[in-house]
Amino acid sequence: MAVRYERRPISVDDYHRMANAGIFAPDERVELLDGELIAVAPMNSRHAGANAAVDRALTIRFNGRATVRVQLPIFLSDRSEPEPEPDLALVGLDPSEWRERHPLPGDVLHSGEALAPLASPGDDFEVASFVGPAR
Repeated sequence: MAVRYERRPISVDDYHRMANAGIFAPDERVELLDGELIAVAPMNSRHAGANAAVDRALTIRFNGRATVRVQLPIFLSDRSEPEPEPDLALVGLDPSEWRERHPLPGDVLHSGEALAPLASPGDDFEVASFVGPAR
């Protein structure tokens, strides 16, 4: 007889308690997406380079209008939903707010992943998976 298992979604609060209890190794990269823990692959140098280039470009472009967050958590809905750590997110200007909580959907102007070039190192990078319009 087969045993039937049910998935138990993990809430953001569960995820934070697990992290605070030291369940994850210090160098372990995981994100909470749709109530599940997802292992995140280590970042290679091309991905890191793309992140740095997009970070510089966004910081210059939105200076004085938004804060650029690099691989930091954001909430896509009220605290019971995913807490992704996108490569880059544009959020409201007051970074002191982010000491007490992660940005909520109304705070996030844009978020997305920087994709390393697929062809040669001189190619342009691409930004994908953006959520929300830039202001």
